[in-house]
Amino acid sequence: MPQPIFGLTLDRMNRLYMGIVTGWGAVIGSAVSFMVGGAFIWAIVRLLRRDFPLSRVREARIVALIFAGFFAIEALAGAVTFNGVVTLYEIGQNTLYLAFLPIYSRLSVSERPGVRDAVELAAMGGAYVAFVIALVESFGFGLRAEGGAGNAYPFALANFITLTITFLASQRAHGGWRVLFALAALASVGSIILSGTRGLWPGLAIVPAVCIWFYRDHIARRYLLPSMAAFSVALLAFGLFATPFVRDRVELLIEDYGQIVEKGDYSGSVGQRLTVWKAGWQLVTEAPFFGHGPGHSEELMIERTKAISGTPLPYSHFHNVFLNYAVRDGIPGALIVAMMLLGPVILAWRKNRDEMGDYGLAMTAGIATSFFLSGLLNNMIGHDLSDSLFIVGILTSLFFVFGSGRDSELRSDG
Repeated sequence: MPQPIFGLTLDRMNRLYMGIVTGWGAVIGSAVSFMVGGAFIWAIVRLLRRDFPLSRVREARIVALIFAGFFAIEALAGAVTFNGVVTLYEIGQNTLYLAFLPIYSRLSVSERPGVRDAVELAAMGGAYVAFVIALVESFGFGLRAEGGAGNAYPFALANFITLTITFLASQRAHGGWRVLFALAALASVGSIILSGTRGLWPGLAIVPAVCIWFYRDHIARRYLLPSMAAFSVALLAFGLFATPFVRDRVELLIEDYGQIVEKGDYSGSVGQRLTVWKAGWQLVTEAPFFGHGPGHSEELMIERTKAISGTPLPYSHFHNVFLNYAVRDGIPGALIVAMMLLGPVILAWRKNRDEMGDYGLAMTAGIATSFFLSGLLNNMIGHDLSDSLFIVGILTSLFFVFGSGRDSELRSDG
């Protein structure tokens, strides 16, 4: 075991760290990004000190290569279409995607059960605190809930991670812990609803269903139907409690659609998205191989949306993650984003798994589904917090599947 630094063993630091970054993202916001960046640097330092070896888990190296591929494609597109400091800044933000293997290697010092317990307890606490903040913001100040994230979508994504973790924890826990984790999952649901991210609301049914499917062999059948019924009743009760807010968001959606159909008015939220998508598609067809590069999106958005609708839209992205990175990096950009979502799930699914491996697969699929839904109508990455949440969420869930490599050897021997 590596020698302690600052009074904590590396194993204890791992459990504390993974609990905070996976469970408290909605509360502490961009502090997660600083923690991931700091962990990256610290992991490099300790690798150089030979406190632990670079992970030799094949699947972890493949995922690290996919993430590094995203960085490389962005850097290549930026080099081809260089736009000065802006390009360098946006490429620099992607440096976090090189952190996967060093942080995974550091985490491999710990055992999976201890990390899972820490992550579940932290997610439960984070879910409750985030919900209190969401209630205050929504009903106290009449705002969309953003928590520490300062932005509704990253806030919702952070809560989808706690929803995935606490929902899975409620299915394997016993007694009072089952109730506490189930209520924490409902708290995450409430925070997501109060964030006003309508495009993510279908995930409130889809993500738990995905988790149940992949973890089905370990769910007690006698508890499944009663827990689903209780979950549905509680969700309905909260929906009724938050009815004015939900109704306003739905009515706004219907109003926007009516303006488009009846008046050809694209000034509403839906109409603006359609305009942005049209502009993005035109830009992709103009530069399908290397794209227009990072650092150009906002000026291209203003120029092209003004040409289409007469009104410039100063958005920083194209409200669809695949379209956004196709504009930036060409078709390779859209493909590497798809690989970042699908690759971890496929690798986890193909692995010979134990109970914790199935748990990790369900968590990986739940997180990937959440970010995919976010990317369809907004953006799943490109914000410092959402980038960090995606990296540590996938990293943690894959650790539960693949472990340190020692786990696989023990399973094979067994």
